[in-house]
Amino acid sequence: MSGPADDAYVRSTFAPFDAVCGERAATVQAAIAAGAMARPTYVLADGSAWVPADYLSLVDEAGGLDRLHARFEERYVVAADTHGAVAGPDELDDAWDDFLDGRWHAELVEASPENAIVVRRLVAAIDRLLDEPEPGAWRWRNRLRARVEHLDALTLPATSADREARDGPLDRDTFVTGVRGAYPEAFAPETDARASSS
Repeated sequence: MSGPADDAYVRSTFAPFDAVCGERAATVQAAIAAGAMARPTYVLADGSAWVPADYLSLVDEAGGLDRLHARFEERYVVAADTHGAVAGPDELDDAWDDFLDGRWHAELVEASPENAIVVRRLVAAIDRLLDEPEPGAWRWRNRLRARVEHLDALTLPATSADREARDGPLDRDTFVTGVRGAYPEAFAPETDARASSS
């Protein structure tokens, strides 16, 4: 981790690995070593490992660590079909790698295949709106605000270490914080009033 602010964020947002895993801690650690379960989201300078409180929710829903990968792919494929995303072998492999790396748990409020796909679709939708900005049009502002607020609700602030690992800003930095800074008028209460704009 990069400093006291990051440590404070981790301790206030996540829970100790051993506390979450309980008597299953050794089994989960073995699965992590075998590449069958997500690594702890953060390891602090004191060696303590931290994960979200729902770290084992996908495992429990799958019926065990031995079923996790198969169930993960099943849910990812259904979510992709539902939201019009691609879920070929490459996409499934990339998603599984991001999950195992702990990236989903660091960046998503709930690290599920469904949320990962929705976030990807929201980022693409916001990017399209930014390609042809119309800040003077209430429809454009409302569409932008709805997508940004949805993305905000699904993602976590993360840490400077996450940005270093990604070698740049996170999607939340660009498409939530950055967009709000660039188009504050889209997030003002009066944007709901059509009469206030052209």
